[in-house]
Amino acid sequence: MKLSPTFLVPALLLSCATDAVATPRASTNAPSAERAPSAMVAAAATAAQDTVDALLLKGREKLAAGDAAGAQVLFDQAAAQEKDSLRTRMWVLRAWMDQGRVNDAYNAIDALAKTNQGVEIDYLYGMAFATDAKRGIESGQAGPMTGTKIEDAFQFLAGVAKKDAARFPDALAMLCWAAWESQKLDDGRAAAETFSRVAPPALKSAAAYQLGRFALAQFQRDQADEAKKDVAEQHWNAAKAAFGLATTELEGKSDPASRALLARVSIDLGHVHVWKKDVDAAVAAYGKGVGLDPTLANYPQLLSSLGAEKLLAALDVAEADLVKLWGAENQADATLLWWLGWSRLQQKQYEPAEQAFTRAVAKFEGYVNSWFYVAVCRFSRQDLGGAVEAIQKHQKLNAADLTATIQQNLAFNLPMLDALVGFCAEKNPPRNLDAGLLSEAQAAAKPDDVRYWNNAGLFYRDAGEPLGRSKDEEKKKQAMALWEKAYSCYSQALDLAKDDPAILNDTAVMLHYYLDRDLDKAKVMYQRSNQRAKELLEKGGLKPEQKDLYEVALRDSGNNLKKLEAGIKTNG
Repeated sequence: MKLSPTFLVPALLLSCATDAVATPRASTNAPSAERAPSAMVAAAATAAQDTVDALLLKGREKLAAGDAAGAQVLFDQAAAQEKDSLRTRMWVLRAWMDQGRVNDAYNAIDALAKTNQGVEIDYLYGMAFATDAKRGIESGQAGPMTGTKIEDAFQFLAGVAKKDAARFPDALAMLCWAAWESQKLDDGRAAAETFSRVAPPALKSAAAYQLGRFALAQFQRDQADEAKKDVAEQHWNAAKAAFGLATTELEGKSDPASRALLARVSIDLGHVHVWKKDVDAAVAAYGKGVGLDPTLANYPQLLSSLGAEKLLAALDVAEADLVKLWGAENQADATLLWWLGWSRLQQKQYEPAEQAFTRAVAKFEGYVNSWFYVAVCRFSRQDLGGAVEAIQKHQKLNAADLTATIQQNLAFNLPMLDALVGFCAEKNPPRNLDAGLLSEAQAAAKPDDVRYWNNAGLFYRDAGEPLGRSKDEEKKKQAMALWEKAYSCYSQALDLAKDDPAILNDTAVMLHYYLDRDLDKAKVMYQRSNQRAKELLEKGGLKPEQKDLYEVALRDSGNNLKKLEAGIKTNG
């Protein structure tokens, strides 16, 4: 079974009471021969009345179970028997709504309202507006009129709750929804309390959940106001009690809807405990909720509430529960696994963290930055080759994402990459291509640092040399591609340090010896390099490493200029 990523609170809730009967009930025994014809007609009418009641009851059961099409068949039969009476016709229209025929329902309700009024019409209008608005929000198609529809739904359904709440518990559920969407917390709390009072046993958990979330929201609103301290405490207690009742009602139920609702209840119960700083209770509640449905969790919020160590405890519980309930192959825990990897990494649990990250990206390729964190895990375990491999995978899959990930913590990530570049450069033979890729990743993350561009140019140049010496034409093409990359990187460095003698010389070398083009441009660069090296050396005050670098640039630029002018294109 694949875990559903979204839980929708049922909009159709079964009433424990049937619709009001139009005529008094009489005995349903078969009429005797002595009865007058009029008595026989009355008995037949009573039998027909019972049949309509049964059809309506069964239809509402199907409607509550999500079978709107099956419900409509029964409602149509009931309406045919009573010639489209209001009490049968209204349920036909109600079934239309849950089949997407809201516009048809609007038109039919308008027609009914011309000759009827009362709670039935209010119920139909309220449910139509609520269903229409809710579906628009859930499908991402909410428009400028959505807010108006929610307000209209609230007004009509509030009237239904006041007039005949017990007959229409589904109206109470939708009234709670409309109040929540419009943040009418006090009205929503009142609606939830009414819902809890009239809900049949099968719906007590849903009603308790509504009551709990409104009470929690009221507590969050009022808890900072010293004048409302006692009131806020009452809200908190009401929320805890309601979520506790809902949990008791839902525990042990295995149907998807009950599990999904228990997930929501558990996460909100975690919020309740966080407010009172009962962190261990919050960890247990969050762990249960996230394990039932990990798509519901706001992981950054959980981190803020619990801290990294306690978040890890909650996620460990959640992942174990999820695998036990849904199986390890279920795709819904990709985000949970990513955060589990991150939490383990913070606690220096490097190998388990790597396992979580690799599982996360295997389930959802959008979590491609998992590969960078895999590299961090491997680097921290001194698996430097494995770290290089992971970063290259990230770079290959999404270079822009690698750049963004490095930029999130330059203070750690750039030095780590420096160490990996050094590891590649010191291998025998050197892993120049790998060093070039890593240096280019550094340059992309910090493009104003000339060192990274210069390093990338150097390593790409050297990576191309053995290929360029090959007699294989394909390898020669690969060498030229690397040298073009080297020249591009050197040019980026030169843009940042236009008068640096060493970079001027190295950039000219790429044109002169490797690419064999733009030789006039290379000549100017050699001349400028030689001139600047002389100026800087004569000026003095250089650090030892700078003095050595510029002396080399002075010598090499002079020699290279002579070779260019002599037509020599071999780098000696």
